This record gives sequence, structure tokens and C-alpha cells, in this order.
Amino acid sequence: MPGAGLDPDGKVVTVKNPDFLVPQPALRRAFRERFRDGLAALAATHDLPAVDPAVWHKDWGVYLKAFGNGQAAIKYLGAYVCRTAIGDSRILAADDHSVTFRWIDRAKANARRTETVAGTEFVRRYLLHVLPAGMRVIRYFGFCHPAAKTKREHIAFHTGRPLFVGPFQPPAPKPALPRPCPCCGKPMSVIFRLLPPWKSGRAPPSPASRCA
Repeated sequence: MPGAGLDPDGKVVTVKNPDFLVPQPALRRAFRERFRDGLAALAATHDLPAVDPAVWHKDWGVYLKAFGNGQAAIKYLGAYVCRTAIGDSRILAADDHSVTFRWIDRAKANARRTETVAGTEFVRRYLLHVLPAGMRVIRYFGFCHPAAKTKREHIAFHTGRPLFVGPFQPPAPKPALPRPCPCCGKPMSVIFRLLPPWKSGRAPPSPASRCA
């Protein structure tokens, strides 16, 4: 949850109190309304008894408490931002019936463990890391978008964050001689160059041409 951003006019706005995130009563009320709607949908599809309407007029909700500074959460979630739940290097063996993989036991001083489970159980555990429909792992909008570097620098500059400006590095000169062929060692020559659509001005193919 960022503590700064851009308003509709492009001006940088920041939170008044860095220790304040959201009002707890409003968050409790939002959780209660979402819980009510989800329970109503579940009751309608599974023929469950209705809940007393007086329940939704009481002030109840989840228990909220500030804990830590977020560094542990960032370290944990960082492994899931751009990578999958398990890498190929951790899968030691796989056949038609079982999968053997390596994992770290955090409760035992990060001891390395090896476990073999059935293929269906491995798939079940893997699918637990698949996000529900409508959720995204990486931000696709706002100043957190990968292509919004200028906006992030603008916000950082106006919020007192240090900006590192490295020394100027001129582009490396292109080699005068063509690269040799890795097979025969003779110089290669460019016979055709494919440009991406945004540089060549070519529009994407129509649905009819794709089907053809």
C-alpha cells in the first residue's frame, strides 16, 4: 500500500501520518458487508437457512493490529511476485505416479527436506498458489507499472526519496566487422530485418485473417 501517489492533476500527494494506513472502523464495516454478501450467495446456492438480519447491524469484524514494519511480508511475497510456486531445480524426480521435490523446513532452522507425494497431490498443492479470477500478481496500472519509471521518479523526488543518477555511459560502438558464423566461421551478412509492430507501423491481423 503506497503512502504517496499522483492526483488527477498530476500533483504528488502523500499521507498526513506515515503510521496511519486505513481507518479500522471503515475496514471492519467493509469486511462485514463482504462477508454478508458471500454468505447470502452461499445460502442461495446450497439451500442454507438465512441469517438473522440484526447481525449485520452490529459492530463486529476482524481483529486488526499493527505488527512489524512489513519487511518480513515483503521478503515472503517477493518470491511469488515474478516467479512460480516451485522451480524446476527443486523438483528432483517425477514419474507417472509420484513427484519428489526439495523444500525448506522453516520450523527447523531452515533445514532442507525431501518429500515424495502422489502426482495428484502435487498438482493440488501447486494449484493452491493460483490466484482467483480477477486478481493479478504484478500491478498493471498506476505508478507501479513497469513502464511508469518517470512517474515513480517524480513521486520519489517530491517525497524526499534519494534518486541515484549514475555516470553517463555512452552507447557502445557497433562492431565494424560482421559477426562470424558459429558453424563455419565466415562473416555473416544481414539479408532481412524483422521489426516489431510498433516500429513498422503494421496493424495487428484481423480475426478473419487469423482464422484463415
